[in-house]
Parts: sequence; C-alpha cells; structure tokens
Amino acid sequence: MALLEMKGITKLFYGIPANDHIDLSVEESEIHALLGENGAGKTTLMNILYGLYHCDEGEIWWNGVKQDFQKPLDAIACGIGMVHQHFMLVEAMTVFDNIILGDKHAKGVFIDRAARRKEIEALSEKYGLDVQLDKLITEISVGEQQRTEILKALYHGAELLILDEPTNDLDLATLNILEDYLDSFQGAIIAVSHDRYFLDRITTHLFAVEDAHMVPYIGGYQSYLDAQEAKAEAMADMKQPAAAKPKDTRVRVQTQLKFSYKEQRDFDTIENRVAELEEKLAQLEQEIAANASDYTKVTELMDTQAKTQQELDEATERWLFLQEKWEQIQAQKG
Repeated sequence: MALLEMKGITKLFYGIPANDHIDLSVEESEIHALLGENGAGKTTLMNILYGLYHCDEGEIWWNGVKQDFQKPLDAIACGIGMVHQHFMLVEAMTVFDNIILGDKHAKGVFIDRAARRKEIEALSEKYGLDVQLDKLITEISVGEQQRTEILKALYHGAELLILDEPTNDLDLATLNILEDYLDSFQGAIIAVSHDRYFLDRITTHLFAVEDAHMVPYIGGYQSYLDAQEAKAEAMADMKQPAAAKPKDTRVRVQTQLKFSYKEQRDFDTIENRVAELEEKLAQLEQEIAANASDYTKVTELMDTQAKTQQELDEATERWLFLQEKWEQIQAQKG
C-alpha cells in the first residue's frame, strides 16, 4: 500500500489548468524529484497536498485512507511536513520557540520546555541538523534557517517531507549537511528542484509537470535534459521560414494588444493588494509571537499565515505578468 496517492488532481486558475488530472504515488522511504518550468504547476500540486489549496477535482489518499485537507494543520496531523521556498519562521522568536510553535503536547498555556528541548536536541543529533536553539531567527544563516524548518517538521512528526527548492541560496557546506540528512531520513521526500547534482545524488524517482500533466523520466535528470533539448530543437525547426509564397497584397488590420476587462481591473488594484497582503503577514507574525504558548490559537494563525503567503506569491506573479503586458501595450503605441 502506498504512503501517498494523489489521483486525478485538477486545479484551475483564471480558467487555465495548472494541474490537469495528475496522478502521483509515493511509497515509504522513496525520494521523488519534481521538475518543471516556472509556473508549470509543480508548487501548486504540493500546496494542494499540504492543504494550502483545494483541488477542483481529484482525491488524496494517505495510508489507504481518503483525506480532505482543508488547511495545513490537517496535513501535518497526518504526517506531512513542508519546507517552503520562503521560510515560514517568526523572526522575532528564537530557533527553539519557532520549532515548538503550535506544540500539540502543550497543556493549556504550559509547555514542558526542558523535555521539548531534549527532544529537539536528540533529533538534531540524530540527523546532523545543527542549530543554535537560543538564537533569534534574524541572527542565524539561511542554511540554519532551513535546518530549523526541517527540525520543526520532524518535531511535529513528518513521515513525508516536501522540500520546495531546498538548495537555493545554500553554500556547499550546508548542501552537504542537507544531503547527509536526506540519506539518514527514513520517511519519504518530495523535492521540488532543478539542482542537477543534488537530484542525481538523492532521488529515486523523477517527474516533471509539463503542460499541467505529470511526465515520468525513467533515466533520471539526464533524460529530462535530453527531452527538453529535443523539444527545443523541434520548436526551432517549426520556426524555420517556409518556401517563399506569392506576396499577399490584401490590406490587413493589425490586431492591437490590450487588456481584457478583468486584466485592466486587476492591473488597477493589484499593487494595493500586494501591499495589503504584506501588511497582513507582518501583523500575523506579531500575533503568532504574542500567542506562542496557545496551541489552538497559534495553529490557526500559522494556517492563515501560510495561506496569506501563498496569496502574496500569486498576487506578485500576477502583478509581474500584468506589468510586462502593460509595457508591451505601451511599446505598441509607440
């Protein structure tokens, strides 16, 4: 029986499929790499698994039981952890306090900090994830922040760990620590990455999200590169000029690039929307720090924080798309 099965997952944005009837099966101890161009839908798929998005169609099965993840807390409770590309850490708090945030062992506002510290130290030693528990997040390196995120997932019982671009901005020493950890982890892993050497080193299965569909690459990363090269060559051949044809002397009206009604509305409001989401994230971080000992409250706030960060990422991507189109429209006007 598979640890995880995602069946027929479909997710639409603005009527366009980001995921189109995708299937994914993961067994215990397997390490899957997930590739794809920016915007291909790979992170969308992982956010559905983690409860940040809800799929429009499809099912998620965990250990043979159908699930309906409405929020990240539901996925965490099953044993799914995620280390986001943008770390979800409270900068005003220590490493230790970030790891135990939302501790399900808390009784009311009381947490046995000494016992929790021993547990974290044992996990740190077991997996070679060295952290400075009493340092503030602002005082540690990017590599140590990542280790903090991984320890946090392990502390909360992750059996499957999702890593979103785990090697970005890491130095060689930290990369070696990460690879050693992944070698020792007994659970399953899904890594969203394009780091060839990292993927060749750690993965057992490799897939790519292409045109909203899942494509397996049996030969590993090299087979993926070969396929992309062949695709690029085929596209180049299609662009080769055809044999000369008689000149068409008919008068044609040039199609003018312009915003649709919805794009214009979004363009007029998106900048303010991004600013509002950034302000909301800052407020949420303060609220999480202020309620650190309240398990129920913190878990609710952390769910809201994760979803708000995702909304911000989407709004920023939409803003960049609309800005680029606006510049093309202006250039067209001359």
